[in-house]
Amino acid sequence: MKSLLKEISVIPGVLAACIFAREGGLVCAEAGAGFPEDRTGQAALHFFRLVQMAGMNKLNIKSTVFRFDRYTIVCFPLDRGAVLIVVCDPQANSSLVATTAAMLLDDILRELGKSFPSAPWGNPG
Repeated sequence: MKSLLKEISVIPGVLAACIFAREGGLVCAEAGAGFPEDRTGQAALHFFRLVQMAGMNKLNIKSTVFRFDRYTIVCFPLDRGAVLIVVCDPQANSSLVATTAAMLLDDILRELGKSFPSAPWGNPG
């Protein structure tokens, strides 16, 4: 799974790519310096809530891009109660990041299933 995250993290402007589980915290990360792990967890929890609110309104979030003054964060909900979070600098090409991550999602989900074959997490929404 780390090699899949590395494919995302080599995109210019990407600071970190990680998978965060609702129960269990950080599952796997390919991170550089500049973005603290506790902030990644906080961003993941806010994204979980966003996915839950969307689900209550019969909406299915595929990905989300948050643009802040110092970071751009691209998030994808995964099965098994986990999210893929990619932290970038503000000038990074978030479309390229999102497209690359979307192309790797099936492989990431397959690897996540190997890591946690009987995880009772369910869907994040």
